[in-house]
Amino acid sequence: MNELRKLRLKKKYTQRQVAIIAGITQGTYSRIENAKLELTAIQWIKICKFLNIDPMIILKFKKKV
Repeated sequence: MNELRKLRLKKKYTQRQVAIIAGITQGTYSRIENAKLELTAIQWIKICKFLNIDPMIILKFKKKV
């Protein structure tokens, strides 16, 4: 399970809820969580604001991959 998914589940949000905030479909968000698509900068900022997390957290996780 990737870190973005862990953070989303910790906040008890569904993929659909996060996808709506990011302006994408649930399917697209699922592919982002499964590392099949990359987040755009705008999506990244919207998701971080919605989940109330520091954007640097996601960047640190991406460096490990």
